[in-house]
Amino acid sequence: MALSKIKFHAIYILFVFAGCRSDISQTITPDVTEERIDGSITDLENQYNDLGTIKIDGRMTTDMPAPKQDGNAKIADSGRISNDSETSRDADIADLLEPITPSCALPNDPPVALAPDDDSAPLFARENLPVFEITITPENWQAFCANAVAMARTVHDSDFEPLYAEASLVVSGEAITAPIGLRAHGKSSLTSLYADGDDFERCLENRFRTKPNFKISFSKYSPGTRYRGLKKINLIGHEGNETLLKEYLFNTIAENLDLPAPRTNHAALCINGEYWGIYSNQEEIDDQPFLNHHFPDSSDGNYYKVESGGHLLYPSGLEEDFRANYKPVAGTPSNMPPLMDFLRFVNLSNDADFQREIESRIDLHDWLGITALETVLFDADGAYNRGSNFTIYQDTFSKWRIIRFDQDLILLENTDAWDDETEGPRLFCYYWNRRGSRNNANGTAPMRSSEFTVWNINYSVLQARLLFGNYPNEYMEHITQVLDASELMDDYFNERIEFIGPWIGSETENLDPFELGRDVWILHVENLRAKFHAQLNMAEAQYETLLTTGVDSITCP
Repeated sequence: MALSKIKFHAIYILFVFAGCRSDISQTITPDVTEERIDGSITDLENQYNDLGTIKIDGRMTTDMPAPKQDGNAKIADSGRISNDSETSRDADIADLLEPITPSCALPNDPPVALAPDDDSAPLFARENLPVFEITITPENWQAFCANAVAMARTVHDSDFEPLYAEASLVVSGEAITAPIGLRAHGKSSLTSLYADGDDFERCLENRFRTKPNFKISFSKYSPGTRYRGLKKINLIGHEGNETLLKEYLFNTIAENLDLPAPRTNHAALCINGEYWGIYSNQEEIDDQPFLNHHFPDSSDGNYYKVESGGHLLYPSGLEEDFRANYKPVAGTPSNMPPLMDFLRFVNLSNDADFQREIESRIDLHDWLGITALETVLFDADGAYNRGSNFTIYQDTFSKWRIIRFDQDLILLENTDAWDDETEGPRLFCYYWNRRGSRNNANGTAPMRSSEFTVWNINYSVLQARLLFGNYPNEYMEHITQVLDASELMDDYFNERIEFIGPWIGSETENLDPFELGRDVWILHVENLRAKFHAQLNMAEAQYETLLTTGVDSITCP
């Protein structure tokens, strides 16, 4: 019998998450670093029988982690379905999904449920709008606010600890049976929302100055728990402007250029039955699941999150000097020699050795591509010009990769082709808020001794050595790729206006206390579009000029 001729009155999909919750005596609990664990708790098999009905068998796996050579634990996802079967199955089930019935009033018709799957792809698909429904007790919301205030006071301390409060969660009709951890997300957003004297009371009463950002942990109170293979997820309500499109655009272009970037779409958020509006739904980057997805053939390497001001310098031969700016994540051992060896080469090798060996040590496409994307979109808080908001990953082929996140300050500065402060072309020379010493002509950092570099500098050393040394022409090729990929951005602007515009509550509906209405939101989007085009026009004009004048001798004074 053809599937299209069968009438389905209802489809109920129950996702059962394994993992035994340990006793919790306090709501405010510091985060605990977990061992690397890959895979999902639920193994869902969807099979069509001869009558065209669907059998959904949600059995719980009992696989135990197998030991790794480095002492970390990792298990395979025994429930993964092959790409071929997954594609055909999703195409069939998508036609059968029912609209969800959320507990809060929404400004638009409820979206359909996400396709039943172990994989996280439906959660980040651009055509989907997941609905996150968080329920949290008054006591735990008070703990959330106290945690946020405490984190805001210590966010820049080396002993900073993220603090969670317990809550429950439903995602597009899927109830997460284990309790989740909920905390405030970010650094600058912490200080802007939770650092003043009355911010605790404002938080308790939901009177935020801007929409707050949230981080959700699926394994905080039930170690080993995963939702669609994920440990954490981020809901960003404010990213430097009201459009919620900056990081979406950056990551979309990065994906089109085959650059590793966090998957990003948009989601609706409800808390305790109240609609809180549209959020940017972003993949967590400093977890093992990120590596599993983006580097499936090489996900077991050394991974470090670079703290602000980490310009890939070589400060000393002491590991503690590196730990202050390079944080091992995703179960990477705390020993720093692999990173120290790499940074010693980046900073101290002579030009001949650098040219001979660098392509065997890094993924050149990643580093030049990310730098080109930052410069074309004028990211004022990026890896190249500020040493901020990036991770570096040594894959199991021993090549170092770069991953960007938190691109909320793109399209911020003016679009002049010439930077008066640096006295150089913006596609090569730009920085925001000078932080330290100038790079040498070949991109290296000044030395404070015979072996150790100064700590503060204008440009990250690796990218500067590539651009000012042996790879300026290759870099210009990546500028071309970014400009070509950016030609599609008008389509993305229009698609987002059409897709999430109806979810921005009007002023009269007043469903989202942080939005000024759909018309005002569209005005912000069009202003961002205008900045985007102005920046592209500048980059294109300068690109043509540099092709004529040549780029082999460019330095940034």
